[in-house]
Amino acid sequence: MANRFAARNRLHAIALTTACSFVMAPPSGASAQTPRTLLEQGDVVAGKTVTNIRSFDVDVAGRWSAIVDLEGLGLAGLLDGSPLAVPGQALANGDVPVSVTSLDLDGGGCWALRYTTAAFPHGRLMVDGAVVLSEGDSVDAFGVGPSATVTRLRAVVLRRPYLLVGATIEAPGMGSFDAALQFLETSPMRFDPLAMLVRTGAPAPVPGQVEDLISMPALGPGGDYLIPYTFNGTGGTDLPAGDFNGSTAFVTGTNGPWPGTSWMPIWPRVAVGDGVGYVVASTIEFGPDPAIGVVAHVHLGMTTLLAQENQLFLPRPGAFVDDFHTTDVALTDDGRAFFAVPLVGGSTVLSDGREILLEEGAAVFGGATLTRLFVETTLSVSGRPDTVHVSPDGQFVGVLCELDGGRLALVELELTVGSSEACGTRPNSTGAIGLLTASGSSAAVANHLRLQASDLPPGVFAAPLVADDQGSVPGFGGGAGTLCLGPSIGLMATSALPTDAGGAAVFPVDLMALPQPGGTVAAAPGETWRFQVWYRDLDAAGGTSNLSTVVAVTMR
Repeated sequence: MANRFAARNRLHAIALTTACSFVMAPPSGASAQTPRTLLEQGDVVAGKTVTNIRSFDVDVAGRWSAIVDLEGLGLAGLLDGSPLAVPGQALANGDVPVSVTSLDLDGGGCWALRYTTAAFPHGRLMVDGAVVLSEGDSVDAFGVGPSATVTRLRAVVLRRPYLLVGATIEAPGMGSFDAALQFLETSPMRFDPLAMLVRTGAPAPVPGQVEDLISMPALGPGGDYLIPYTFNGTGGTDLPAGDFNGSTAFVTGTNGPWPGTSWMPIWPRVAVGDGVGYVVASTIEFGPDPAIGVVAHVHLGMTTLLAQENQLFLPRPGAFVDDFHTTDVALTDDGRAFFAVPLVGGSTVLSDGREILLEEGAAVFGGATLTRLFVETTLSVSGRPDTVHVSPDGQFVGVLCELDGGRLALVELELTVGSSEACGTRPNSTGAIGLLTASGSSAAVANHLRLQASDLPPGVFAAPLVADDQGSVPGFGGGAGTLCLGPSIGLMATSALPTDAGGAAVFPVDLMALPQPGGTVAAAPGETWRFQVWYRDLDAAGGTSNLSTVVAVTMR
């Protein structure tokens, strides 16, 4: 397990940088690639076995974070497969974590780590290696006062320059209460309190008061927020409600998404984009059916239904959505919602409301099978069910699922970039034409592009070629294929590797050092680079090699 995990992440890893504020739009006409396993039960991290995956996140470059249970150690934080915070091991600032309580990855790659220590202060919040808030610190946010003290850190969401912190506050004349505080980064690694958004004990939008802030808040990069909370309803029952940018988003028993509907007392799952409203998944009462699961996108006062149980599911004509109470949701900065729902007589599917991106029974890169997508699951340490996360640009989707054999796993689904170009490619010895696609990001600054080859012979050596123009050289290298690149062609020798048992391979591309006859060059926005894989292939005609199809990627 340890060797497989290390090899997988060598292909996936990319150096983190401090420039983590870029956000990119998804490419048009994108389609789903085969998902790749990032982490699973049984992997070995820091010499210990991963026994559970509690929460995770992904960013615009496909990097990921996760909180995991390490056997014999407790909760630890991982960043792109490497240990970030492990109980008993000192951090760069000298703190020795006892436990990691949350790890949030900003869309651009920055991270916020909440952990506990045995020393005072007990709990601390670190952003990109710098402690920005500790239990015991005073906080002067609007509505709190300069003498208020943070006695407990409860939750954190980072979307630079904003930071949303759930905390227990002790304030003169107000006693102890839980609150959601918004911070603004006024200088590098300095987050100043901006406002107290919601607090317990305050009046709720219906008769009663806010009782608890137990669900994870959602935050967009422009400062938009949605904070779920409970209020004391009739009969002393605590019921869910939500505050979106200071206005009521949903209230149990009232305020349904359509006339004649009302929200039921089931915790909604929410996500916020950048000026595109929010998406909510929960259960409503409507007509003769007292419980209907729905996924809806709310923006500018208009509600768009994405999925409703017992109704047709548009991405799959003729299929109906099966019963469900709630599902985890994710929202991109341009308003694309991602969610999972079960279909009647079929499997659970992951969709963006327009197409099905992944479903149970799908193959996972490397030969595994995805046997279960989670629709309902127990809460993670962060106070929410972590089953689906999406990068702000919609390019990378992380899914918590089960693989064959019951292994809990975190897989990443990438959307393709670039386009295929026609060329005289010939079938190889398997009878299929070698296919090449590109995934990751077409942004040169992100430097996170990968080539994915499939339908090649198993166990053969393969190497990608690159050029900035088209060409046509039949029988290239004495083989059966046609080279479709030219005239200046570079061999990406450092990316060469053998195909796996299924005839597939993934090649990392360094956009900062593309090989050319005169040396390496860096890709720049506006340029179009073409890639083709040259591979060993002993066919009946006596050829010794072949070439894949071509994928062209225009840089942004």
